[in-house]
Amino acid sequence: MSMWWKRITGTVIMSMVLAACAAPPPPAAPVASLDRVLKLNMPRSPNEPVVYRYAGENFTDPDRLLDKVWADSNRELSGVIPAAVPVGGSIRMLLPTFEAMPISRGGRWSDTIFFVELYARVLDDEKVEAVRRTRMFSAITVDYTDTPGKGHGNADFTLWKEGPGWWMRHRDGDAFLITQSQPGLATWLKGLRTAAFLSRDGRGEQPAR
Repeated sequence: MSMWWKRITGTVIMSMVLAACAAPPPPAAPVASLDRVLKLNMPRSPNEPVVYRYAGENFTDPDRLLDKVWADSNRELSGVIPAAVPVGGSIRMLLPTFEAMPISRGGRWSDTIFFVELYARVLDDEKVEAVRRTRMFSAITVDYTDTPGKGHGNADFTLWKEGPGWWMRHRDGDAFLITQSQPGLATWLKGLRTAAFLSRDGRGEQPAR
């Protein structure tokens, strides 16, 4: 079992991300144009390593890649500021459990599968923290579920991840896919805000941030 497997589990990811963000560094240039999609090149031989491609770089060491993912996450979060005019209302954020992620399991790729899940969780938790920092909503609840998008609970809005995208729905409105003009946390937050207004009011107009 490799060292990176031992150093972290899914139950402590959120606390580690929030701890890293508790005293953020001075705002840095956003990485909105950075392609943070993880791509894998699976080896043909058992003696060859899995090659992970992320942000224009190739990695064979998951530890080094994870450090890069966290650094980029903290850099993205450092640029998040409170919204000038909040959306208002409460929001329930539904995140998939590891078991609900659509990834095959078992066999010789167990470590690789775990890392892909870990990478996805870091990015999901980044979005949770970003929504908190914008103060767009009066209250935030985060739940991990095998059936995302099912039920609002007592929240005004529900945000959930389904497939490769994120969806927003007001309890009295329709569901809207969050769209982005380009990669990056800032444009995702703008898409989230637009989707919230569309679902609640049936219109996309919104006060300037």
